[in-house]
Amino acid sequence: MTPLVVASFNVWLSRHVEGVLAVLAAHERLGGADVLAVQEADDHIVARIASRFGWHAVYHPSDRHRATGRNFGPALFSRWPLLGDRALPLPRTGWRQRVARNAVIATVQSPAGALVVCNVHLSTMLETAPAGQDRQAQVVAEAVASLDGPVIVLGDFNRRGVARVFARAGLEWHTRHIGRTHHVWSFDHVFSRGLPGRWDAGAVRESLSVSDHRAVWARYRPS
Repeated sequence: MTPLVVASFNVWLSRHVEGVLAVLAAHERLGGADVLAVQEADDHIVARIASRFGWHAVYHPSDRHRATGRNFGPALFSRWPLLGDRALPLPRTGWRQRVARNAVIATVQSPAGALVVCNVHLSTMLETAPAGQDRQAQVVAEAVASLDGPVIVLGDFNRRGVARVFARAGLEWHTRHIGRTHHVWSFDHVFSRGLPGRWDAGAVRESLSVSDHRAVWARYRPS
């Protein structure tokens, strides 16, 4: 596998499309990423991002959000073709499930070979207990466990503690030390399996001008 940059950005119900495009363009680790995962996307922002940066895109909305009346869900963008994409429904858990949740899984056909990427957006702590979030994370971990080759799982996990679910599944946690990404919490992360080498990672504070989350990135350099 060649060097690789992946990024994740919760775009806050796609409220500020032009601002999101500006933040992506201003930060090389975002707009110059090889793979970008976006959460809380609607159809319009997916089309605008793909057009602005020339990325391949897949989008599987999980629901219509009551706050906007528009589609809501995770999208994946890649500078290389995305094949075999699918939505992975996540279990409805808890007492106040506002919107259905899913993950998006796709195979990135990079010049160095196939890479499976999974964009995840778990339920919030207002919608379900930690055990419910862990159940959702376990569905993702089980889905990627049987896949061959390198795997990257990234997105908005809405709780730092779900990292242990992915650790038990043999994934490495590359954003462990990036600090808070949503108010005082560390929610947005990158995990991988089958990519030995050097990783570094960071968060983009400037994304708070258009979102309630810091965007995060991770860069891989093979051994």
